[in-house]
Amino acid sequence: MSAPSIHLDADLIILGGGCAGLSLASRLAASPSTLRVVVLEGRDHYKEDRTWCGWRTASHPYQECAVAAWPKWRITNTQETIERSSNRYPYEMIPADRFYAESCRVIGNCATVSLVMAANVATVFERVGSFHIDLLDGGTFSSKWLVDTRPRVIALRPPSLWQNFVGYVVHGSQTLAERIGDSPVLMDFQLPGTSAVQFIYALPLGADAYLCEWTRFSKERGEESKIEQQLLEWVGENAGQNWFLGRRESGSLPMSLVTRKVQAGGRIVLAGTAGGSMRASTGYAFHSIQRWADACCGALLAGEAPVPPLRNRALDFMDEVFLRALQQQNSSGEAIFCSLFKHTEPDALVRFLSGQPRLADYWPVMHSLPWIDFSLAALQSLYCAGGP
Repeated sequence: MSAPSIHLDADLIILGGGCAGLSLASRLAASPSTLRVVVLEGRDHYKEDRTWCGWRTASHPYQECAVAAWPKWRITNTQETIERSSNRYPYEMIPADRFYAESCRVIGNCATVSLVMAANVATVFERVGSFHIDLLDGGTFSSKWLVDTRPRVIALRPPSLWQNFVGYVVHGSQTLAERIGDSPVLMDFQLPGTSAVQFIYALPLGADAYLCEWTRFSKERGEESKIEQQLLEWVGENAGQNWFLGRRESGSLPMSLVTRKVQAGGRIVLAGTAGGSMRASTGYAFHSIQRWADACCGALLAGEAPVPPLRNRALDFMDEVFLRALQQQNSSGEAIFCSLFKHTEPDALVRFLSGQPRLADYWPVMHSLPWIDFSLAALQSLYCAGGP
């Protein structure tokens, strides 16, 4: 006698409607797939709560959401300004509100993909080969596969740091226009001589508006009040007169390699930051999430289980070495970044920072870095791992 069939609300449930969850859902909504997909998002509405930036190394569905794409960028300190450029890989900026609106538009045009807002998950459990989700308001959902993209506080695996930042859009400053110009300042290093890496990240937004963020690499998560005070002091010293503050951003990004565990025979996939999409040494995530969404959508369309973000063992090892080097007592993070940007050919640098290096890119990157600091860090990583 055959087992009774079980009614499932969906073939796939995506927990979390942030960057990763919406990227996958919109891919499926725009495809010829007949899979029933439900996205459960805890927020009751979307707003412009963040900005995603990075180098566009390949086309993706959100290109039209970019409000700017710059062919050049620079880093600076008290001694020099290092400007690099790439016509092949523009550095693009995508505001969250445009990303959310485009995702909701695509999902709204698909009958088999739905987005449920204010859906706060209470419990998730497996039963008879399916997953069941109970919501705090009493609603329930069930599916064959589960992709969990929800952000969470995680215990970082050493070596690790937190990339803490606070930023404001500064309006009406002619002085900042002269200081920042018309291209991104990825790192304007602050407080030279201190052990912690601290820098201003600044983007020109047009019409005398600039997104200015104070970023600090720290062993502690948060530190918002201290960082905000430092940022406001910097703005006061550099923005001249008649400026005012607009939208605020803040966050703490984990600079750590993610130890990923397979759950429920591979039918639960962790994605987004918790799944390892964020580059441990840089914090860039948006474009790697787009690559994962393409791969995961392709697997689902082929009738296979969803796939986790791809990992590159060589990059993971280099990120671990990089994080160890940053934490060495006599190491200068400012010197490390300046040397990397100054001595690496721009296209190779972009591919490396974006997590898509070619084989020929590794040597120029390694050759550009302070060899004593990184040799010691590499030996320590090999010792901790028990070998390469």
